Amino acid sequence: GFGELGPVLPREPSAPMKIMLSFDDGLKDHLTIAAGELEKRGWRGVFCIVSDWVGKDDRKLNWDDVRELVRRGHVIATHTKSHASLGGLCRKGQQNRVRAEIRESCDIIERETGVRPGLLCLPGTDCHADVVRIAREEGLETMTVPRYCFGEWPHDAGDEIRRLRGNGMTRVDFLVHGIRPEGGGWKPFQTVEKFRAYLDEIKLCESSGEIRVVQELEKGSLRAADNLQPICQRLSGSELWGMRQKHPAVVN
Repeated sequence: GFGELGPVLPREPSAPMKIMLSFDDGLKDHLTIAAGELEKRGWRGVFCIVSDWVGKDDRKLNWDDVRELVRRGHVIATHTKSHASLGGLCRKGQQNRVRAEIRESCDIIERETGVRPGLLCLPGTDCHADVVRIAREEGLETMTVPRYCFGEWPHDAGDEIRRLRGNGMTRVDFLVHGIRPEGGGWKPFQTVEKFRAYLDEIKLCESSGEIRVVQELEKGSLRAADNLQPICQRLSGSELWGMRQKHPAVVN
């Protein structure tokens, strides 16, 4: 139903929505800009690392950078070894390569940082039932809750939070690639100031009790087959980067 101020949540309207703040592809700006901005606001982020890309060029994190993120309390997730489409590999019958992409990346990250990742970030959000199965067998949770990408799009984070809560969402991932154009990355913010404003909007929502920023969503909430279909029944395919096309085995 609807109240005077908009839609009433179907369950636990007073419960804060959990938001995980993630950063994909291991950019240098994630350490030099994003990490410090998160820490100023009392948060830690989830940084999704493609192990083959570490140290690849000046815009990418090197292993000293990744270790510094760990030292400062941030979470490192694997974004695979080479950024291969795991769902696409499964559809080609290459499940062994999927396992290698996951395992070798985790082995490298553990060797370099001393911490083995517990989360798998799917390149392009391209999932498949076998990806989820293999990830579980490797001791990983797959990040398949709705991932909302912020950057060059003119979204207002506060408006998105209120809209998502109004739709009954209880947990989401707010994703960023590029922090600024000169730092590289997909769909970057136009300026560092716009990135800071994005974080400030989230902080206001946290201060009001609408959300709680977390580093990990509770165990089980990141699993595609358990969580994706009921989410997509409430949201449009475009909001989830066309998940209806990418996940036919889960979303129907």
